[in-house]
Amino acid sequence: SGVSNEDRSLIETVIRSTGECLWVSAEPLLDAVTALSGSGPAYVFFFIEAMCRAGEAMGLSAEQAHQLAVGTFVGAAALARSSTESPAVLRQRVTSKGGTTYAAISAMEQAQMGTLFEKALEAARARAQTDESALEAVAINKVGRAHRREIAVPGEIGTLAVVDTLHQFGLDHRHRFARSIRRGRVPKRQ
Repeated sequence: SGVSNEDRSLIETVIRSTGECLWVSAEPLLDAVTALSGSGPAYVFFFIEAMCRAGEAMGLSAEQAHQLAVGTFVGAAALARSSTESPAVLRQRVTSKGGTTYAAISAMEQAQMGTLFEKALEAARARAQTDESALEAVAINKVGRAHRREIAVPGEIGTLAVVDTLHQFGLDHRHRFARSIRRGRVPKRQ
C-alpha cells in the first residue's frame, strides 16, 4: 500500500541527518531530479572553471580567480536560498541597465546560453531515462565522493529523491538501504 506515514517520517529523519530530501509525485520525475540536481554540481564546477579561465585571461592569478569565482557562487547561492524572490528577480536587481553585468548578460543571451543550458539538462534527463541502472549507480557506485546523490523510494504516495552527500554512511548501509527500498521495504530502525 505504498509508503506509510510512519515509514515516510523514518526515511525523512534518516535522510535529513545528512542533507535535504524531496518527495516527487511520480517516479519518472526522478529523471528530472537527476538532470537538475544529481548532475548539478558538475554544471556549477563548469561555470566556475569558465569564470576562473576568464579571470586569468584578464590578468588575475589562478588563486585570485578561483577565490572570486567560488565566492560568487557561494554568495549568490546563499542569497537565492534565503530570498523569497525568484532567481530572475534577483538577477535583475544586480543588473544595471548599460552596466558591466548587463554587458555580460547580454553577451550570454546573444549566445543563447539559457537555451543551450536547457538543452543540456534535457540531454541529461534523456540519458537518465535510458539508463535502467541510473538510480542504483548513483546510490551505490559513487562511494565516498562529496557531491549530490539520489535514491528512489517508490510508493503510491510518492517517490522520495534523496539529494545530498551520503558518504557519511558506509557503503554497506547505503547498499542495503537502497536495495531494500527498491524492493518496496523500508529498513527498520536498529
